[in-house]
Amino acid sequence: MAISTNGSVKSTGIASLACVVCRKQHLKCDAGKPSCSRCKETEQVCYYEPSRRGGRRKKHRSPAEELQQRSRQPGMQASRGDQQSSYVDCVTVNPISLPITPTSSSQELPSSGISQNAAASNDLVGGVTRQSPRGENVQAQRRISNDQTPAQQPQPQNDNVMSYLTHLDPNIITQTFGSNSLGSLNTPVQPCSDGDRLLRLYYENFHNAHPFLVPSSVFTSRNYPPYLRRMVEFAGSHYASSGPDAQLRAEVATDMMSAIETSTYMVQSLLIYSILLFFSRDLDTANRTFGQCTQMAMDLGMHLEDFASSRQLDNPIEAESLRRTWWEIYVTDISMAIPPKTMILRCSSTPPKVLLPCEEAFYNGRLDIPPSHHVLEFKRRVLSTGDVAFSSFSYRIEAATILGRVLLLNQLKNTSHDHTQSIENALLSWSNHLPSGKLEIVDSYGNIDEMMFQAHMIIALASMLLHLPRSNLYPLLADIKDPFLPFGQNHPLSSSTSLIQGIKATDASRRISDCISLCPNVPKHTPFVIPALALCGFIQIATSQGHPDECFEHHYNRVTLVLGCLKSARRMWRMAEAEYDRLRCCASELIADAMDRMNALPLSQTIPNSSSSMPTTSDQGGDLTLVSPARGNADSGLPRFDPLFLDPVCYDYSLFSALPDFHSS
Repeated sequence: MAISTNGSVKSTGIASLACVVCRKQHLKCDAGKPSCSRCKETEQVCYYEPSRRGGRRKKHRSPAEELQQRSRQPGMQASRGDQQSSYVDCVTVNPISLPITPTSSSQELPSSGISQNAAASNDLVGGVTRQSPRGENVQAQRRISNDQTPAQQPQPQNDNVMSYLTHLDPNIITQTFGSNSLGSLNTPVQPCSDGDRLLRLYYENFHNAHPFLVPSSVFTSRNYPPYLRRMVEFAGSHYASSGPDAQLRAEVATDMMSAIETSTYMVQSLLIYSILLFFSRDLDTANRTFGQCTQMAMDLGMHLEDFASSRQLDNPIEAESLRRTWWEIYVTDISMAIPPKTMILRCSSTPPKVLLPCEEAFYNGRLDIPPSHHVLEFKRRVLSTGDVAFSSFSYRIEAATILGRVLLLNQLKNTSHDHTQSIENALLSWSNHLPSGKLEIVDSYGNIDEMMFQAHMIIALASMLLHLPRSNLYPLLADIKDPFLPFGQNHPLSSSTSLIQGIKATDASRRISDCISLCPNVPKHTPFVIPALALCGFIQIATSQGHPDECFEHHYNRVTLVLGCLKSARRMWRMAEAEYDRLRCCASELIADAMDRMNALPLSQTIPNSSSSMPTTSDQGGDLTLVSPARGNADSGLPRFDPLFLDPVCYDYSLFSALPDFHSS
């Protein structure tokens, strides 16, 4: 039988391994290296990840049997090195490159009572595994192991972890669970220091939403300035159960006030600090700090195309970090300008020249970083004959650019219909030109693409800010003193135009709630979702005032979802606490009566019947009027539409949105 040269293709011609791109599309993959043929044809980034599915696999020995067998056959280690699995043949796997999942830090091993991260390494800090050096120490350990009897050898208690590590790389067993390194898993594990714990919290939460610092494995191996380390720990303390650390708060405040060093590290520290201050409701200090950050970055030339390459950095990860730092400044500049009273755009005066960031899979260190794309290449994708995929970070940047255009438009006293329509065309174009792989923010394995999540949220937020001040919903919210509500437009609009603007604003708010419902764990997202959630809740409350009782429960459930998300974020961000209180007060004032009527109905009547829930044209005299549950027919001045224009329960949003609905299944 001929042996295939590709280790991941069976003798039958069927590949036992498929790349992530082919997996998502449920297509056959030839598992070519470095790229499969399908990805080569479509010009997509081809990379591999271990399958989460079960299936028939080679039966592994128990950990005790594995150690005994290795002690009896010293040469067995080298022979097994040539018989790696097909996945190890394609991608070199190391525990430090495995992604940190929201549940990995809290899951415990059944027999030892320690976390998986602690059991998988001798010292794990934010995903960094410090392994025993290979060479003489390992050989000495093997000699000691050979002299021991099976009863004297360490007996790891968790077969699942040992089997998984053995499947990935047999060396892990020798290096990590050697008799002189860990001994037995029953031995008490020394807890990591507070600094290590805060560093891990930073990379599991804040870095996941703002990935511009180097990955944790690189950060802990470099001698970065102490003030940057303290800033990272202070940001991580926001996600601790005890809340932000007061001592670290004083230390980083002293560091930033006495900031005399002009360096990229100081720029990164100021960027983190300005975001933390902004959502601590210290807007003035946040704006001053961010202005200092932006000015220092421009003085260094970080906004120039060749800045990262001219630094002659040994590690391409660090060059990518510098590019990402500038683009994070760019996105943060626009996001911090959402409050209309403090609206300042600092980066808009310079044309975008910095190369675009790569995909997160490359940046996390699992693959080599490919050549970066120019912004002009990204713009010209609309002229391509096929779908050309760029990094998720790139789509987030363009979404922020469109949001910036909306913010500038809302600052103008007099705007024409053409100005509004131009930006609305940009919003729809962003959606229409997304490749198929970027339409969904959750893949078939349940992983959230945080950059695409933020991009979709930014687009929906931009749509809300564009349509709300021009809609019939705005007068209902005019008395609410919320910093994120846009200014109302002075020029009058026809009733039909304002109604259409209201429908589009409601559609955008619905998309916010649908998006956050896929991953309602707000701490895992950027705190910049707080303004989007607040506006979503206000718009849903205002919309319920003009809709019939049949669809009130839809709006009510979206409002309660938003309130729950803001409530969970109150412990970390004072901004979330303030928005929660405003939205709760607004809801209790405007929809309390409708809530009483809804709760008075029996369960059988809470699900509307599409065939009879809305009156027909004959019942309404040929017209359909929107009835307010709180004000009866007080909205008789609203324009009337054909019943086909509206959904039997609520608006037919598909008329106004180019994006498909998000589904959790």
